[in-house]
Amino acid sequence: MAHTSILEPVDYLVVGHVAVDLTPRGPALGGTAAFASLTASALGARVGLVTSCRADLDLAALSQVSIHRLSSEENTIFENRYTQGNRRQWLRSRALPLKLENVPEVWRQAAIMHLAPIDDELDPKKLSSPDRPFTGITPQGWWRRVGADSRVFPLDPDAALGRLPRADACVFSEEDLQVDEDWLASADNRLGAIAVTKGRHGADVRWKGEIRHFAAPSVQEIDPTGAGDIFAAVFFFIYSQTSDAWTAARWATELATESVSREGLAGVPSTTRAAAILREATA
Repeated sequence: MAHTSILEPVDYLVVGHVAVDLTPRGPALGGTAAFASLTASALGARVGLVTSCRADLDLAALSQVSIHRLSSEENTIFENRYTQGNRRQWLRSRALPLKLENVPEVWRQAAIMHLAPIDDELDPKKLSSPDRPFTGITPQGWWRRVGADSRVFPLDPDAALGRLPRADACVFSEEDLQVDEDWLASADNRLGAIAVTKGRHGADVRWKGEIRHFAAPSVQEIDPTGAGDIFAAVFFFIYSQTSDAWTAARWATELATESVSREGLAGVPSTTRAAAILREATA
C-alpha cells in the first residue's frame, strides 16, 4: 500500500529510503532522501520523494516535501558511531525495496531526478528511465556490504565501478569508497561530473577530464551526519541550472560545511541562506 500526501508536478524527484538513525541523543529521521529533499526544497524546488518505511514513521519534518510512501513492515535503521571524524556504521533493519515504477506518473518528468540509495533498495541494473534533463546519483547504497554482525563495509572499487548506472553527475564520500584518479577516469564514460567529498577537507571534483579541489571553510563541527547529502542536492541543483560543475561544487562545499555546525536535519540550509547562495551561483 502506498500513501501520497500531494500529487502535483515536481521539479526535483528523490528516490530512496528515509532512515532512522540511532544516535546518542536517540532515534532521528535521516538518510540521503530526507536531507536531499529538504535541501532541494530550501533552494526553491518543488520536491517529490518516493520512499518506503513503516506507516507509523513520523515524517512531519518533511512537511514541505510531497511524499509517496510505500508501506513496509520495517524501517531502514542505521547506527552510526563517529571517532575522530571517522564513521563506523551498522544496518539494523531494512525497508522494502523500491523501483522506478513506484514513481507516480505525474512526477516522472521532473527536471532533476536524484537516485539516493542507502541500503541497495534500488537495483542499478533496472534504472532505465524516461528522458529527462538531469539525473544525479549518490551511490553509497550500492557500494555497501553488510557483515555477519550487521556492520557495514565498502565494496572493492572495481566491484563498485560495475554498479554505476549512467548519470549526469555523481557524489560520494571518501568513506563510501577509496578511489584514485585512474578509477575516476574509468567512470567518466558513464558520468558527467564526479564529486568526492572529504569531510572537513572539502571535496575533489572531476569534470571534463580535470580534477579540482574545493577547500571547506573552518567551522566548529557538531554533527557531520547528512553533510554529504546536502552537498549532493546543492551540487545537482546548481549544476543543472548553470551547466558549470565548478560553480556547483564551490557552493555545495560551502553549504555542506556550514551544516556540520548544527544537529541532524537542522543542518539543512534555511530558505533565506539557500536563496542567497542560488543568486550568487546563477548571477
